[in-house]
Amino acid sequence: MGYSAKQRKVKTEIDGANKLVKDLKAMEDAAVNVMMAGAKAGGKIALEDAKRNCPVDSGALKQSLHLSEGKATAVKATVQLDYDKS
Repeated sequence: MGYSAKQRKVKTEIDGANKLVKDLKAMEDAAVNVMMAGAKAGGKIALEDAKRNCPVDSGALKQSLHLSEGKATAVKATVQLDYDKS
């Protein structure tokens, strides 16, 4: 004598799932904004320190230092401190 089991299809529905997805997406967008603001704040500190400690002959290097916004994702935000290389 054998035994056979069959799986039945079960359909479930979650009330409010669409709202939940929308809220989670909004949280992700807000997190990206917060991370970028933090990255910019840290970058500004580094920029001020670089300008304060930069050697000055003509002042061109000091004046060329700048901060640029990089990419922002749900897990990372970047800024770049750079100078004019021309």
